[in-house]
Amino acid sequence: MILLSPVPHKDGWQQGRDFASVAEWDRQVAEAGGAQFADLTMVISDGYRQLGAQTVDSYFSDARTHTNEAGAMFNARSVVSAFKGLPGNPLGAYLSSAGQRIPAAASR
Repeated sequence: MILLSPVPHKDGWQQGRDFASVAEWDRQVAEAGGAQFADLTMVISDGYRQLGAQTVDSYFSDARTHTNEAGAMFNARSVVSAFKGLPGNPLGAYLSSAGQRIPAAASR
């Protein structure tokens, strides 16, 4: 089992981290249940910081939460990156050739 923290809001990635308490709760539940935890919130936030606010703003279809197709594709690649960054890359054998080319996220 793998638990992921949430995708950050449009207005929650630039200053610190979004969903800090939820991510900590996810981490604790994963640890208690023998699951792995991937901090998707920070994988995406780090990627957003590399792209910059103007590009990230273009990924959202509403004022705060929902992404458009470009944002959804970015987030999907981020999920794969987060999975690949887990110890042992537990889902690596199930990735498509496109998924294999996505770099692993740094461990947190």
